[in-house]
Amino acid sequence: MLNIPRLVSERAITTILRSEQSPLLANFYARNQTFFKPWFPSRPNYYFSADYWRERLDQIYKAFLNDEAIYFCALSLDEKEVLAVANFTAIQEGAFKGCQLHFALDEANQGQGLMQEVLSHSLNFVFCELDLHRVCCCYPPRNKRAHNLLKHLGFEQEGFARSYLKLNGHWQDHNLASLINPLHDNHFL
Repeated sequence: MLNIPRLVSERAITTILRSEQSPLLANFYARNQTFFKPWFPSRPNYYFSADYWRERLDQIYKAFLNDEAIYFCALSLDEKEVLAVANFTAIQEGAFKGCQLHFALDEANQGQGLMQEVLSHSLNFVFCELDLHRVCCCYPPRNKRAHNLLKHLGFEQEGFARSYLKLNGHWQDHNLASLINPLHDNHFL
């Protein structure tokens, strides 16, 4: 991967931010800090600073260049605000040829179909451009919005993991789901 993807949809431009755009990402996490708290690991105060994100975006760009991860940010059409993130991490080649998906949507944009729009375009990119076979995602069973969104996108629940991730200071159970690249789905052959 050399060219930075720029996925334009009806309400967002989904791309990989560069370090000079760090204030946008810092603002996204800062303004959603309370809203994200139940679903995220505990974060130190510096996590919400532009300085932290400037350094982190350099690492994110290197991970993209090394085919290790894609940290997409969905920007408003005027590119002045981050609306959502869709991170495809732990990209593996070989027999698995898959990755992990983590996503978050700005509180002000909940319930409007924006995350579905962003994930549809992002999933299309990783399936068509990277030719990944499987995208895995986990979420707490009480996160009904994530459950409904993933189901609508075609993800299938494949399992349940007790005490899987430590979110908001507590170990929490998670549902495990995945989506197979429809171009590869030879399940019925």
